[in-house]
Amino acid sequence: MSLISRHVPVSNKNPDGITIVDRHIRRLKGTYLDPDEIDSVFKGYDRKGLSWPTTGKLDEYKNADKYDEVIAVWTDYFNKKFGIDPPLDSNVVKALIGSESGFRVDPP
Repeated sequence: MSLISRHVPVSNKNPDGITIVDRHIRRLKGTYLDPDEIDSVFKGYDRKGLSWPTTGKLDEYKNADKYDEVIAVWTDYFNKKFGIDPPLDSNVVKALIGSESGFRVDPP
């Protein structure tokens, strides 16, 4: 397999200014879900035994608890799909979403 490289700005992560594109998560087999698969997985996912994020802890964000089901399902899905050990914690995922977007959804 030949590797596809791309020139990028020199940084601590890429001191030579080159990154390997093939290793990006979007390029790894089984890591891409199209919109129909996303919908199908979410609607049909077994919700028994999910680790739900804690509610009422991020009061500074208006919609903080609105996405708890989505966070619980997808955290569990990816923990199982990739055998993550230790598993991702749904509270950490929720806190990351809060810090990155404040639970705001950009209009389409």
